[in-house]
Amino acid sequence: MPHQAYQTYCKLFREPRNTYCAGISCVCEPRFARALLRFSAQHLLRSLRFFEVPFSLCVLPICLISLSFTQQAFAAQASGSLKIDAPNVVIISEKLITSGQPSKEALEKLGKQGIQGVIYLAPPSVRDAIKEEPAILAQQGIHYINIPIQFDAPTAADFAAFTTALKNFGDKKVLVHCQVNMRASSMTFLYRTIHQGVDPEKAYESVSQVWQPDSIWRKLISSQLQENKISFNPI
Repeated sequence: MPHQAYQTYCKLFREPRNTYCAGISCVCEPRFARALLRFSAQHLLRSLRFFEVPFSLCVLPICLISLSFTQQAFAAQASGSLKIDAPNVVIISEKLITSGQPSKEALEKLGKQGIQGVIYLAPPSVRDAIKEEPAILAQQGIHYINIPIQFDAPTAADFAAFTTALKNFGDKKVLVHCQVNMRASSMTFLYRTIHQGVDPEKAYESVSQVWQPDSIWRKLISSQLQENKISFNPI
């Protein structure tokens, strides 16, 4: 019986898609999460005891199972509840999202999705800017800040202004956007790495999803990292 339970456990969790589906189900039905975790823990304990594994070593796999469900459930919930019609949407965390220019319809729905602040990093004169954006956001009580970064000439002053703006939002849910999420992803990477202590290699994944910065942006990124004594080479 313990061996059969062990085989069932391995079959369930061998494929990543199975843990993902379990995470989805945990979001949709909390009772499923509790039942599945209880089932996994009970049968894993029986299986490990069958092989005479000490109880202290049984605790770690159970904790890892619980953590896996929590992470999968959060990821499913975050991606499923936030829908923004914009290029290159990247969900950094529950409180921070980057993207390209949202459509007018998407801007009108940001309040309903919990967005409390928007930082726009392109000049309002660019061809795809939505002139009504400040008014649309104001009607929803969303605070709007524009930092008009010239794409071919970003500066340290631009990053300083962005840092001040994002810090001032505190714990609010913020959307940082530009035209196609090149400015936004790069500035957000610098902020997370320098001011939040996020590992640069991990933080850079959010940039790589969008683009590989050109020589101009690499120069800015490298100079800011070096100034803050952070060793990382953006490729």
